[in-house]
Amino acid sequence: VPEMFWVLVAFPFGVSTAWAFKAATAELTLPQDESSIAALLGPSGVVSSPPNDLERVAAGRYPEIAATREALEREGAMMTGMTGSGPTVFGRFPSRETGMLAARRMALPEGARAILVGSPGSS
Repeated sequence: VPEMFWVLVAFPFGVSTAWAFKAATAELTLPQDESSIAALLGPSGVVSSPPNDLERVAAGRYPEIAATREALEREGAMMTGMTGSGPTVFGRFPSRETGMLAARRMALPEGARAILVGSPGSS
């Protein structure tokens, strides 16, 4: 597994999974075939975020989610997304240093915190 560094942004609120699925009026993403899964990977590991249909619903109720993804992108994240039904948002960075700098510089919503994590074996 290549080295990967992630900034996770945790919010001071939760999103109910039951609510998110109930509120999702669009057809949820169906399982992907192998060729579309391969498109998410590159020589350095994951290079694009898999679609998350629940993000649209969660971000509609909590605009902080979309604003935080945009802030991660402005700070140089190679990819961003939201975990599960939310609300945690993530950004992948090319190095520990760029991730740490982004986590420190980002303007976060009140009560949110940024955490830098690396893949096993990351220095």
